[in-house]
Amino acid sequence: MTDVLRNRTFLRRVGEGFAWASGGSFVLKIIGMAITFLIIARLSLHEYGTYQLSLAAWGLSLTFFFQGINQVAIAQSARRHKDGDYASMIQLGRGLLFFKIIVGILLWTFIHFASPILSRYYSGDIIQLLGILSWTFLAIPLSEFIRFDLSSRQRFAEQSLFDVAEEFIRGAGILAALFVFRSGIEGLLWAMVISIAITPLFFLPFIKADYFRLKIAFTLRPFWQLIFDQGVWVVLQKYVRLSEKHLRLFVVQYFVGREAVALFAIAEKLLTYVMGIVPMQNILIPAISAEAGDQDRLKTILERGIKYSLPFYFLVTLAAYISAPIFLRYFFPQYLSAVPLFSILLLYAPFTGVSLILTSFFYSKQEQRAAFFAVLVRFGLFLVFAPIMLLLFGVIGIAIEYVISLYLYNVLRYASIVRIYPSLSLTWQVFTRFDSYDRAVWSRIKNRLTKRSK
Repeated sequence: MTDVLRNRTFLRRVGEGFAWASGGSFVLKIIGMAITFLIIARLSLHEYGTYQLSLAAWGLSLTFFFQGINQVAIAQSARRHKDGDYASMIQLGRGLLFFKIIVGILLWTFIHFASPILSRYYSGDIIQLLGILSWTFLAIPLSEFIRFDLSSRQRFAEQSLFDVAEEFIRGAGILAALFVFRSGIEGLLWAMVISIAITPLFFLPFIKADYFRLKIAFTLRPFWQLIFDQGVWVVLQKYVRLSEKHLRLFVVQYFVGREAVALFAIAEKLLTYVMGIVPMQNILIPAISAEAGDQDRLKTILERGIKYSLPFYFLVTLAAYISAPIFLRYFFPQYLSAVPLFSILLLYAPFTGVSLILTSFFYSKQEQRAAFFAVLVRFGLFLVFAPIMLLLFGVIGIAIEYVISLYLYNVLRYASIVRIYPSLSLTWQVFTRFDSYDRAVWSRIKNRLTKRSK
């Protein structure tokens, strides 16, 4: 039996994380789908397109929030937590919180006092809606800090509860906005602001108390060291990635119109539910980071992670392909035109696990420079293929571009990992046979299920 199977601590961490993340993800999907379907039932195609463009403008603003540093900080903190270096972990968390607060204040100030600049890029209605969403910049630092602490200490139960609570509060706010205050898009956005601001207050008791004690000196050195060692590439990577994601909607609006934005947004939202049925990245980044020093173990994790995720996500994809069109046809016929888009996007869904595992490896191995250049190539693919596909095929073209770009992106990422770490090269044989490792894993799963059933 291999070392990974002997390492019950690692398997237990991943197993417990998978269980909590699966349960939390299921609840999140139910609430999220209810919110989405409630919104599209109340808004016209044009209104929903406007709503999505306002979120895209907000997302572009978030690129200046240095979002990418979060995962690297979590990976670094998880290693320090495992090594018992709690002081450095506390200092890193404090630095992250302080930095996010400063950036949040600067972003809020810019949005509220730079309307002439924003008017060069956005229409008046989008600027007005962005002003509402800018209040989240003052609340996001605490929200991200709590996620950082819970994920670093692998407190998967509390992490899942946090996500569920935030989505539940948002859903309650949307219900109030639509049915009590009879509000439109503005009310939906205020509900989002309130959920991001209120949820962290309920989870402060779960945070490690040492963050707020003076016995550990306050210093920004660990955080700045992280920024200069890896953060530059992470920030650039996340900036390019999020820019592509949100610019895609504005490109669709330019070539096809706001109604097309609504259709693609629905298809992409459905794909997000399929791909996010289990938030594996929340589990894999801290878990793999804790094992980053063992190349043999990492190769086994890479092999088996890909091998087991492919059939799982294939079944999920098949279920979505059958059920989604039926659901839209009977409940939201006005969005039935999104089905062809969704069907094309689903071509990528079986490889969700592969993508998440590759992402986790880049973070855990601190290869952010290589990850940035892979993202930059993907952005170039988007710039080239998106206009061409939209001109040739209309709104269907953006779905084709999306799938092509993602496939090429993951091939490039795998090639980059193997180039840097040749020992992580995989062979097809491991995916086509059921060996002793697989039998051992299957035996443990059966034994665990048998014990639980009793």
